[in-house]
This record gives sequence, structure tokens and C-alpha cells, in this order.
Amino acid sequence: MKLKFTFKDPSLFDKAITHPSFRRRKVNDFERLEFLGDRVLGIIVAEMLYKAFPLEKEGDLAKRQAVLISRDVCQEIAYEIELHEDIKVVGTGLDGNSAVLSDAMEALIGAMFLDQGLEVTRQHILPLWEKRLAITQAPPKDHKSLLQEWTQSRGLGIPAYELVNQTGPAHAPEFEILLKVDDHSVKARGKSRKLAEQEAAKQMLQIKHAM
Repeated sequence: MKLKFTFKDPSLFDKAITHPSFRRRKVNDFERLEFLGDRVLGIIVAEMLYKAFPLEKEGDLAKRQAVLISRDVCQEIAYEIELHEDIKVVGTGLDGNSAVLSDAMEALIGAMFLDQGLEVTRQHILPLWEKRLAITQAPPKDHKSLLQEWTQSRGLGIPAYELVNQTGPAHAPEFEILLKVDDHSVKARGKSRKLAEQEAAKQMLQIKHAM
């Protein structure tokens, strides 16, 4: 890993890079650190946006944050710091479409927070995300908003999202959403219902734009 952070407790780093497929336990440290890191990253990015865009409304800041803490950006940064070279995983490829990398990035942030606190974690993590502020210079539209604009412009009404399944432990649930638009349907998963709906909308847009 290229990130210049030295763990006082090396076992935390080991837990952050050890995917559940590699070491199965009743209580999974990787998922717990991922849960924590997701919240820590959210705080760091929210503060960054609050300071960078002092005149923007809460809704626009939230849209910017959704982009910056998305799976795609977390994967990109994980590759940048070469985290993929350290991850211990079985039966799952670490290609560009793998959720393992984004989850490991969040687990790493959680481990850093436990090891040395919020301020030190911010000092190491913030520069990686500050470089990506340019991708949100205009408040982006989320996938659900874009899909709704697309369906309404074609007289198809408002897309309906159905929760079809919820799995996982209480501290790290996973939601499965079914989305139907016209003659097409997709299913998507996410760590929250909102994220699953966004992923479903993204997949539906890809289908419609490919037609």
C-alpha cells in the first residue's frame, strides 16, 4: 500500500485487508471496519464540501457527497494507493467492477480511525478526495433523478422501487431492490435502501441508453 500511514496496531490493518471469504468468523472484523469507515469517510467528505461550497444548499451538497463516496470513487482510490496488492480474498476477482476494493477502502479508513483517531485519519485521507472535487464542480444529478426525468419525458410515469430482500447482520445489512420500467426490470443491492435504489436506477439507465 502506498498510503504513508503506519499502524500502531498492525492487527487492525490485517483485519481491514482480510475479506470474509478468506477468513470466515461468526463476527467479521472486515465488515465491522467497513461499517465504521463508511461513516468516518462520510464525515470527512461532508466537512470538505461544507468548506468548499459555502453558498450551496444541503441538497446540492448531498448530491456531491453521494458521488464522492460512491463505490466507483472508493475503488479508484483503492487502486491509486495500491490497496489491491494487499487484500486477502478468495474466489473474487479484484477487477474494476469488484465491490471488494471499495469495501476494503472503507474498512481501511475504519481501521485508521480506530488506530489514531479522526484528525490523523483526515490528514491522510482528505488529500485523496480533495483531488476529486473537480468531478462535482456542478451539483450532479443522481441516477434516480436522471431516470425519473427519462421516464416522465416518455410518459412512463415515476419509477417504482420495490424492496424484495434484506440480508446480513444488523450492523451491516444489505438491501435488494427490484425496479421495473416499461418492459425491463433490474435487481440491485446496496448497504442501504437508498444506495440499492441508486444502483438499480444506474443499471436501468444503462439498459435504456444501450437501446
